[in-house]
Amino acid sequence: MNRRLLTLPLIILLFFLSGCSSGSFNIFNPYTGSNGIQISFMRGLPPDIAYSGTPYNVGFKIVNYGALDADNAYLVVGTDDFGGASISNPKYTFSLKGKKSVHFFRGETKYKLFNAKAPNIGSRKEASVNVNYLLCYPYETKAQLSICITPNPNIYSNERSGCRYTPSVQVSPQGAPVDVVEVDETPFPAENSNEVKIRFKITIKNLGDGFVVSRSNYKGVCDGNIKFQDFGKVDVSAYLSGKPLTCFPASVTLSPRSNQPNTAVFSCVSDPMPIGTSHVSLLDIDLKYGYFLSGNKNIVVYSLS
Repeated sequence: MNRRLLTLPLIILLFFLSGCSSGSFNIFNPYTGSNGIQISFMRGLPPDIAYSGTPYNVGFKIVNYGALDADNAYLVVGTDDFGGASISNPKYTFSLKGKKSVHFFRGETKYKLFNAKAPNIGSRKEASVNVNYLLCYPYETKAQLSICITPNPNIYSNERSGCRYTPSVQVSPQGAPVDVVEVDETPFPAENSNEVKIRFKITIKNLGDGFVVSRSNYKGVCDGNIKFQDFGKVDVSAYLSGKPLTCFPASVTLSPRSNQPNTAVFSCVSDPMPIGTSHVSLLDIDLKYGYFLSGNKNIVVYSLS
């Protein structure tokens, strides 16, 4: 049997798994999941036990599980302020590529070590010290939906046309901690009787493990220079078939203490369009915000004597 015939199916399989080099075919989709950057202490860094006045290390594993790159992320590490306890050079600025850039189920990973010193506990046999961190970064969510547009106030008149009108669409996570979760579509008459506008009611939610802060002052949480009104702020915009929609408000607030925690709703309206049959269009929704995570670990400090 000809070996070339045996290898042909394997070659075809590898072609479809990898995607063709021109980019015309690719099964990989980075816009999945509801995480951005994830951070954790490295094992044993900091240790569970340290000794009075001696050095130790604090280490972090930082991974971007989001779809897009995270630029100018900001990590601040601290510890209790007694007995000379300290963290050397406690601030670290970095960037991490996302799944779209690295073409993998997770984005770039980085490891960071900090030099620390345990407090001098004097004559005490033992004490405890807390090591804590804040991670702040700017991020963006890009949601793209193929949606049935029905430019007719009578929404049931076009059921046999290009697509079937669906008033409400549930949306899967888009590879970011803040996601579009639902889109409602409503056509309504414009000033001209032969035209309609389309209103989209868009619901977004914080599905990640951290908290939202305004993109313009995302570092403020880490630096202790934050205002109450910065918390939960998300800047929103949307496009229908590449044309900008008018969105109001242009900035919404995700509040953890609202009736629907960490959820916000805004509306976007299209320009007038002629009454016609339904058709499929692309709805692009863009969310811009800052995000922060925090964590800590307690260390037992023993006397050397």
